[in-house]
Amino acid sequence: MARIIHSTGVIFGATPSLTDKSVEYSAGAQCQEGLPALYDKSGHFVDVVNHWFLELKTVNRLADINTAAKALLRYWKFLERENLQWNQFPPVNRLKPTYRFRSEDLLASAREGRMAFSTASSCMLQVVRFYTWAIEHHHLVISDEREAPFKLVFVARQNNDMLAHLRPRILVQTSDLRIRVPRHSPSALPSLTPLSLEHLGLLTAHLNGQSKEFILMSLLACECGLRLREACTFTVNALREARPTSDLKSRYHVTIGPRNGVETKYGKTRTIEVSLALLNLLNLYALSERREKRVCRWLTQMQAGPERRSDVIRTEATDQDALPRFEPLFISQQGNPVRSEVLNARWVAFRNTLRQIDPGFRYRFHDLRSTYATYRLHSLLEIGVSEGEALDCLMGWMGHRNESTTFKYIRFLKMNETLKFAFSVLDSVMSRASETCYEGCRL
Repeated sequence: MARIIHSTGVIFGATPSLTDKSVEYSAGAQCQEGLPALYDKSGHFVDVVNHWFLELKTVNRLADINTAAKALLRYWKFLERENLQWNQFPPVNRLKPTYRFRSEDLLASAREGRMAFSTASSCMLQVVRFYTWAIEHHHLVISDEREAPFKLVFVARQNNDMLAHLRPRILVQTSDLRIRVPRHSPSALPSLTPLSLEHLGLLTAHLNGQSKEFILMSLLACECGLRLREACTFTVNALREARPTSDLKSRYHVTIGPRNGVETKYGKTRTIEVSLALLNLLNLYALSERREKRVCRWLTQMQAGPERRSDVIRTEATDQDALPRFEPLFISQQGNPVRSEVLNARWVAFRNTLRQIDPGFRYRFHDLRSTYATYRLHSLLEIGVSEGEALDCLMGWMGHRNESTTFKYIRFLKMNETLKFAFSVLDSVMSRASETCYEGCRL
């Protein structure tokens, strides 16, 4: 099947020059952390898709193109599974690969609850954008409108800007492949599935059989709301920036983002909250003998040569120019920074083990983030914080770009009146997992 492989760092917008020790670049160089590359089932480089990825990064200057990469990977797997070609379109819509992908894959998955409607809509949008770019750059030539991958349509939308009283409705260009997301209904929140207290207990009771790294990354997701990739790329640099939120020093603020090497969504810098217990665990692990051995292997690889240095950004010329700028907190036994694909695979294996005990345990790793947000929001409302202030706090901690994304947690709480758990309960339940990890993190 098709797969995505991430390259090492990419530098563009500058002229390279060779020196005795390395390659230097002129002023104005832009350094990217790497590019995703799509390979088909035969292992061939998919040129047209990868050219689009490159343009998104270098021309459009998008900070994060993982959404586009995941959408095209899913689309390419569908094409291979159905023996379809990306650039061949019969005159009948229901036979075209784009329309079949929409109905047979995305809509079918959304209606069966295996995918959120919003995710399906986003995936379809990325495919439409890819084809639009391919047509504009003559990678796909359409000689007959009946052989087009989709049709452009215009829909009227409510105008919400400051001139809405003069122009209450506007026309927006879209395609006939768009997927509508249901509003204000239970089906509109299929992806919001926080763990119940029963399942939290099941989770923490069996975490002690996992690796110390897996335990800590799970705690970062469940107690701090980190996404999977953010937990994998958490750095020692970020850990050192922890500062208490109050004089009680029971909770700490930690800023994460590009400036300290944590790969946040859209490259956005935000501040998360960390409990004192979890912060102590992370600091103990950072100094543990177990991790020190892995750091040595990682540094050996970094010093082996530029061709073997990946997922790091160099400092300016120093006496120790072989050392990377950011030190990942979680490193594999082979000396590589933990990859999100590996963490997700371990979570799936762990989930399958728990499902043998309770078949209802069907959560994704991302649901640990939803668990944090739901319990934390409820606790803020319980202590008398206004709904607006609570949403502002949660929006900052979670790193949401739009208020509507955060507001769905309010709707979820109102729809689930039986959810009357305080955040302190989550802290007490997760502390059991912290205790199992403590001994392994001691020096």
